[in-house]
Amino acid sequence: MAIRGLLPLLRSPEVVRRLANIVGNNRLTICGTFKPGLSLYKSESRAYFGGAYRCNLKWFCASCAEKAMAVSVYEIKCAEEACKARGGQRAMLSLTVPHDSGESLSEVFLRLSKIKKQMFLLRSWRKLSNCLDGAITVLHILHGKNGWHPHIHMLLFFKPESPVPEESEVSNIWLTAMLKQGLDVSFDHSASFKLFESDNTVGYYLCGLNDKKNKGRNIFEIIASAILKNNYSDLNLLQEYALAVKGRHNVSWSKGLRRLSGLQEKKGNTEMKRDLIASLSAADWKAIDYAGCKVYLPSVYTQYGDEAFQAELYNIQDAYINKVAFYKKYIIDSIATTSSSVEKKTELIPMDSKFNKQEREKQLHRERQKRYREKQKLKKNSMIAKDKLGDVTGTKVGCGLSPRMISALEKGLNGSRLARQGMKICEDGGITNSHGDKLFSPAFVTAIKAILVGNRARM
Repeated sequence: MAIRGLLPLLRSPEVVRRLANIVGNNRLTICGTFKPGLSLYKSESRAYFGGAYRCNLKWFCASCAEKAMAVSVYEIKCAEEACKARGGQRAMLSLTVPHDSGESLSEVFLRLSKIKKQMFLLRSWRKLSNCLDGAITVLHILHGKNGWHPHIHMLLFFKPESPVPEESEVSNIWLTAMLKQGLDVSFDHSASFKLFESDNTVGYYLCGLNDKKNKGRNIFEIIASAILKNNYSDLNLLQEYALAVKGRHNVSWSKGLRRLSGLQEKKGNTEMKRDLIASLSAADWKAIDYAGCKVYLPSVYTQYGDEAFQAELYNIQDAYINKVAFYKKYIIDSIATTSSSVEKKTELIPMDSKFNKQEREKQLHRERQKRYREKQKLKKNSMIAKDKLGDVTGTKVGCGLSPRMISALEKGLNGSRLARQGMKICEDGGITNSHGDKLFSPAFVTAIKAILVGNRARM
C-alpha cells in the first residue's frame, strides 16, 4: 500500500505513545503540539496545518514524514524544471546489494555503504560525474521474504550537450565496485539505469508517494502491523530499524545542485508557495486535537471551502466544551472504512489483551530459533558461495592462504632443500627418500603446485 494511505492511521495519540515506547524516543509525543503562530495554510493542491512543534524524526513520525516528503517532492520538481530550462537531461540510477533474511539491517547498510564509497573512487565514475550538474540520492528501506532490502535511487542531472552513457556502461560501474569488495557480481537487478524524457512523477516515486505496489513492506506498514495488529515479530523489526537508521539521512543533494535549482543551500529552509487561511489559538488547537481532526479539517477546506471549514471548527469547539466524543469516533471510523489497508474498523487493542506474557515469550523464542537456523544454513553453504565467487572472478578456489603457509609449501617443493634432507622429486612427480621409498604421491605434489599457481594468479 502507498504511504499516503497509512499516515492518517498512524497520527493517533495512542499509536504515537506506543511507538515512542518501542523506539525509545519521547520526542515523538510532543510532535504536533501547539506553538504560537500555528495556522491553516493552502498550497497548490491541498490545505494543511503549519507552525506546530516538530520532532523531525522522519524515519518514524507520520506527520514529519509527510511534511518532509511534500517538501522533497517540491524541491525535486524545482530541480527538474531548472534542468529542463538549462537544456539538460535526467536519468534514474537504482543500486542494490545481495541480502538474506538472516542478516540484520545494520549489516546490509554496512555492505551498501562500502560499495558506494568504492564506486565513487573508480575512474569510470569520476568520468561520468564530469558530465553531471549534480545528483539527488534517496535511501529506501523495505522488508520482504529475503529480509531487509535497503537500496539507493540516484536522480542524475546531466549537463547540456553532455553524452548520456548506455545502461550497461553505468551498471558495470556498480558491478566493478561490488567485485572489488569481494561480492557476487552475478546477482540480478543489482543496478538499473533509466533515462527520463518527460515524467512528472519522479519526485513522488523517489519519496514513496506513488501508488506502485512494492515487493516488500515499508516502515509505516511495519509500524501499523506491530501496533495496530499487535504483531510481535514486527515489533522486533521496528526496534532493529530504529537502531540502524539513527543518524542517517534519507535524502541528500550533491554540492551546488540546490543553488543551480534556485533553492537555498541549507537543507530544510525551503518554503513552498502557500497562502495563509486562518490563525489558530491554543484553545482551538486543543479542541482539534481532542476531536482527532488534524487531518479532517484541512480536507474539509480543500473540498468545500472556507465557510464549511469555519462551521466544522465551531462544531468541534462546541463538542470539546461539552466533552462530546462524536467527532473523534467519526474520524476514526471514516479513516478505517476509506483505507484499503484495513479490512475492518481500526481499533487500538491493548498490548496484553490478545497475547499474554507466556505466549509472547514463546513467539519470541520461535523467532530466535528461526534466525539461528538461518545463520547455520548460511554458515553451512559458505563454501558453495566461495566457489561461486571464484567462478565469477576467474580465480582459483581455496587459494586464500597466509604468507607463512605459502612459504612452507614452496620450501616443501624446493629440490635443493629436499636433497639436503635425503629426498628428491622423481620423474613421475612423486617424492622419494634415499632408499627409494615413495613418501608423497604425484597427485599430492600436483595439488600443491596448483594451489601455489592459483594463489599467484589471485595476487
